[in-house]
Amino acid sequence: MGEGIAGWVARHGQLLIVPNVEGDARFSSRLDEITQVKTRSVICVPLRSKHRVLGVIQLVNANVEMSEQEIFFLQALCDYAAISIENARASRRFRN
Repeated sequence: MGEGIAGWVARHGQLLIVPNVEGDARFSSRLDEITQVKTRSVICVPLRSKHRVLGVIQLVNANVEMSEQEIFFLQALCDYAAISIENARASRRFRN
């Protein structure tokens, strides 16, 4: 939590599009070093449910030139993913 761009998104709960990570102080190259993948751009979307962040979906080297409609669709997909995660957690609690 709090490390890198995804960590910032997790902490703040806000979608973030970074067209050039080299110019962003929040970027951490630790995963690049492990995976040997060069990150150029990032789109990070929080998975929010009940006003809390469950996780982050991070798109690396994706086309950051997204329309408002595409951003809305991506956020909606992440909202549904968060609902599914919450439902799975609730189901697990009821079974135990």
